Amino acid sequence: MTEGVAEPLDTSTAKRSAQRALDLVPVLVAVVLIGGFVYSLVSIIFVAHPDIGWSEHVMADAKAIAHGHFPYGDPGEGYVGMLYTPLFPSIVAILLKITWWEGWGPFVSMVAAGTATFVLGRFVWRAGEDRPVSIARVAMVIAFPLSAFTIFMTNGVFEGRTDQLAWCFFVIAALRVLDDLRQVETARGVRGRIVTGVLLALSVLSKQTTLAACGVVAIVAAVSWWLASSTNRKRRLPIEGITMVGLVGIVLVALQVASDGFAFDLLFGVPRRHARVASVSAMLKTDLKLLVVPGVILLGVTIAAVVGTRRNARGTGGGDSKRWLRSPAAMAFVAAVLIGAATVPGTVLAQTKQGGDFNALAGPVWGMAIILAVALIAMPATWSRDAVRVIGAVLLLVGVVPLATTQNDLRRFDGRALGAPSLDLTRDWQSVPDDLVAAADHNRTVFDWEYPSYSVAADGPTYPGGGAPPDLAAAGYSPRWIVRDLLAGRWDRVRLYPTAPGAELGIIDTYASGFGQRDTAWAWKINEIIRRGYTKVEDARGGEDFYTPGPRLVDVQDLAECFGPYQAGPLSIRVRDGGGLWCIDSNTLSLDDGPNPTSELVLESSESATLHVTADDSNAVKITCDDPRLDTPVIRVRLGSGNTRECGNSVSLVVDVDAHVSIRGFSSGEQDVRVKLHNPKPSEL
Repeated sequence: MTEGVAEPLDTSTAKRSAQRALDLVPVLVAVVLIGGFVYSLVSIIFVAHPDIGWSEHVMADAKAIAHGHFPYGDPGEGYVGMLYTPLFPSIVAILLKITWWEGWGPFVSMVAAGTATFVLGRFVWRAGEDRPVSIARVAMVIAFPLSAFTIFMTNGVFEGRTDQLAWCFFVIAALRVLDDLRQVETARGVRGRIVTGVLLALSVLSKQTTLAACGVVAIVAAVSWWLASSTNRKRRLPIEGITMVGLVGIVLVALQVASDGFAFDLLFGVPRRHARVASVSAMLKTDLKLLVVPGVILLGVTIAAVVGTRRNARGTGGGDSKRWLRSPAAMAFVAAVLIGAATVPGTVLAQTKQGGDFNALAGPVWGMAIILAVALIAMPATWSRDAVRVIGAVLLLVGVVPLATTQNDLRRFDGRALGAPSLDLTRDWQSVPDDLVAAADHNRTVFDWEYPSYSVAADGPTYPGGGAPPDLAAAGYSPRWIVRDLLAGRWDRVRLYPTAPGAELGIIDTYASGFGQRDTAWAWKINEIIRRGYTKVEDARGGEDFYTPGPRLVDVQDLAECFGPYQAGPLSIRVRDGGGLWCIDSNTLSLDDGPNPTSELVLESSESATLHVTADDSNAVKITCDDPRLDTPVIRVRLGSGNTRECGNSVSLVVDVDAHVSIRGFSSGEQDVRVKLHNPKPSEL
């Protein structure tokens, strides 16, 4: 090189270097995310009692199943688990037989998420011809869902929830169908299609909310074979759908019979009866904010795939749009969009119910990842390479410098804005409190609403106290098994249910009442059993009140008669607003105490009935009733020694708690009837 003379720049070399650098960006993003994921998976193994958050409720079910408890049945008579189909807790129960470890739930969830990610990458790799382009595309379809899961506080990856296992089976089945669409001539035979149907069934049996999305996959498979196999009737059979429906149907029928008719209602009826705390439009608005970055990415790739595949079709003599849509690439892409979109409706509906959480967005994330994978394969190779570079750069940018947001009501606990993906897919596993560790080490049981799986010991007592009772109460059932076990003193240590700061009405009660639809003092009554019959003990977690069974427990056994609903002949009686201890004593229903100034009873009758209401102050009883009609049953309410009110077949009594109100003299026609606790059947709810 001569001093002072500039050498000509080799632009082609510089351009190739820049392109190679851009190709490395998605690989770098994927490596960082995979590294965090693997770190989290490996690190949990070294924590003897990991704190797994809400997953404790599902782990309680798994431990109960491991000890032989059936998780479905009459909620008034025995233990009922979380309201999910049984595959996930059953798998964890098998693992618990190997070693009694809290981490199995999240471990299975992480393995499922990793498997789905691997299958996506393999699907893209097998479709590639240019190795550098294939590597970048594989890295992108791996990085895309992993980065999207970093958006949510509860992402379902690091929790022992049922979501990731259910969607793992869904992803594998969907990609098998899409693979057949792309390669019709070499597509799998009957046995392979049966396997696809089994995978769809396993998805539904892991979590029933995948049913609609799995049904769409089965329909896509049936339609695609119908279009592609006009001369082969056997191939045109909807084998995937038949297999899925048959297997799921067999399992559900078996559960229904074994549960004496309760399983179907517990799995599908209870969620429908839960109060909805958010509208569908509000939930969609929130989800769009959360998924703005992956959504914009997917929209751009979708447009590129449509334009690119149409251009390819024209270049090969594809002709008009109808012929373009019949091409394997276009059919696979359209099918992928339908399958991905099918994950959305069930998710939004699930989120609007009580307790809906952002783990429900796992389905749409996997659906978006499927669309992305097929789109990158369908579009021209050069377009695909450029798309991967752009997506990688976007994920790197928003991951390193999270996007600002004005949505202050949607912020993470760490202050980072929701909606912005991160490159930090890690979980710092902490151990549960020391007192729980000590209890587990000595096979002692703890009934703790935050750590319910510790109500079941490995070799000691096996009385599960999981998280389903508030769900059941919100749907109209009375889960009295938990009352029975508390009165029997079956747990070594018991923690009170939480109450809202400065309020008597507990936050669990708000949920369990269906936000005012039912008894608003269910958890308050549970706490009353503990306060009256247990002895307070010192607690290592300062500020929390814990109790142990005490000598007074024998004196409060009558509280078992204070959890409705009740029945007196043709009268059905349930507690609603205000709640409280409505207790049966000598055929009298009395209000002994309550957390609110007033309490409401709702009475309905299929026949004419009479009841006598007394109170220290007659003005403390307010009666609201249907208008009496000649052709309907009549409920007569005799208030003290005063007037008699005649109502239709429904009456509401709102009474002051401190007025010592009691109801007696239940009668139907000329016959006296006794008041008793009532276990509602699904048909009554």
